[in-house]
Amino acid sequence: PEVQKRVEAALLSVDMAEYAGKGIHNLSYGQKKRVCIAGLLAMGHEILLLDEPTAGLDPMGEYRMMELLTRLNREQGVTIVMATHSVDLIPIFLHRLHILSRGRLVRGGTPEEVFTAPEELQSVKLRLPYIAELIYKLKHEEGLSFGRIPLTVGEARREIVEAMGR
Repeated sequence: PEVQKRVEAALLSVDMAEYAGKGIHNLSYGQKKRVCIAGLLAMGHEILLLDEPTAGLDPMGEYRMMELLTRLNREQGVTIVMATHSVDLIPIFLHRLHILSRGRLVRGGTPEEVFTAPEELQSVKLRLPYIAELIYKLKHEEGLSFGRIPLTVGEARREIVEAMGR
């Protein structure tokens, strides 16, 4: 009964309760990833080490996975440590990140602190989020006046409106 309760609670926390009786072969790739996370939660893990949790998912699946991981962290206190190349999602969901390359720390901090050095990112085969790259090029190659380089669409919108003098 105790194990059953933990499994049910874990499936509920990853939005998979309705699939409790289904065979794993009937699930999509993203659903299988969620069930794996539920298994870890049911076993009582407080820290999840994830390697590319959004790999192989469509854009909406990537977003939903990041929402799930953020929710687990915020609501259940689960610590999430992950390797990811999904730089466009990082500023939306992560409050702290570290870039590692060949076993050494390249940069660490908030997304705003880490994404201030595009050349350094390129040296470790990463890039700015697309929206930040666009504004960076407009600022440095076209000479348009922007304050800081925004990392999300909402931030970019505010910077563009401000640059237009509205």
